[in-house]
Amino acid sequence: MNYDAIDPQLAERIAKQDIGELRRRYGHATDLIGVGDAAAKAQGLQIYREIFTGDAHLEAASIEAVSGPDAWYEVVRDALSRYQATQHLIGSQIVTIESLPGGGRDGRAHMESYLSAWHSTADEVMTFIGTYVDECVYSPSHGWQIAKMDLIATATELRALQAG
Repeated sequence: MNYDAIDPQLAERIAKQDIGELRRRYGHATDLIGVGDAAAKAQGLQIYREIFTGDAHLEAASIEAVSGPDAWYEVVRDALSRYQATQHLIGSQIVTIESLPGGGRDGRAHMESYLSAWHSTADEVMTFIGTYVDECVYSPSHGWQIAKMDLIATATELRALQAG
């Protein structure tokens, strides 16, 4: 997109929408990886490759940091493998544009998003509450992507499922 060709306020609104969409797509991809079949897992990995830079620095709560979408895919796949169902509810994307791309400038932005995720087995459900803190960059070949992600834990809860 040529951000220089449109009104600066409109350009910022478009960029914020595009950046927020990265986090929403992340939630969808993570659920595909968490409980999907092989085709769903492959689709989730493809989404990760689209939303993260190839060398993205990715970390979450007590999980050791890794580099790149393929490594993060393995972390997520392994972390969610014991669950039968999972759902990532990601909202309130707050995007701050540091610079719009164009005129010799790199595109850079900061995003924070609130997370409420639950993961269940046959007997219990684990709820995780946290905040994603992302640094995003723009390149003409890939558009906006997440270059650095940190998931900060707020609370977790483990409880037995009630027969219903």
